[in-house]
Amino acid sequence: MIAEGVNFTGHDYVNSSTFSYFKQMKSDTSFETQSTFYNYYEGSSYAKLYRLYGGYEDEKNRVIVGVQNIQMGVGRIWTPVNLFNPKNIYALEPDEVFGVVAVSYTRHLDETSDVMVVSSQKRDKSLKYGAQYKAFRHSPTEAKSSVPKSVDF
Repeated sequence: MIAEGVNFTGHDYVNSSTFSYFKQMKSDTSFETQSTFYNYYEGSSYAKLYRLYGGYEDEKNRVIVGVQNIQMGVGRIWTPVNLFNPKNIYALEPDEVFGVVAVSYTRHLDETSDVMVVSSQKRDKSLKYGAQYKAFRHSPTEAKSSVPKSVDF
C-alpha cells in the first residue's frame, strides 16, 4: 500500500484558481481514493491512496488486482505511454499519476515475449480494457503492440 498525507500552506496559493483546479482532480476509480480537503487558517491538507494491490506470480503467469498503475507503451513517438493512468497536470511531482482499479494478467510466453490483458472499472462503473503483446529482440530495440478500449455497460 502506498498512501500519502499532503499539506499545502500559503494563503495566496490555497486561494488561487490553480489550487481550485487541483482540488477538483480525482482518480477515475469506482471508489474514492482521496479524502476531502481540511482547510485551516493559512493552508489545506488531505490524504490519498496511490496504490493498493495484491497478486500472484509464478514462472509463466502474473495476476495483479487492486489500485495500480497500468503502463502500456515504451514512451517513443509511435506508442502511447500510459493509456490507463492519466497524469495529474497540477501535481507537484511530474511523474505522479492516479491509480486505477484493475485486474491485470500477464502470460510470459518465453524469455523474450509476453502478453498482458487488463480490465479496469471507471468512476461511472463502465469498463476500460486493453491488451498488449511485447517481444524483445536481440537488438536494443523492442517490438510492442497495445490495443486499448473503453466500454460502457
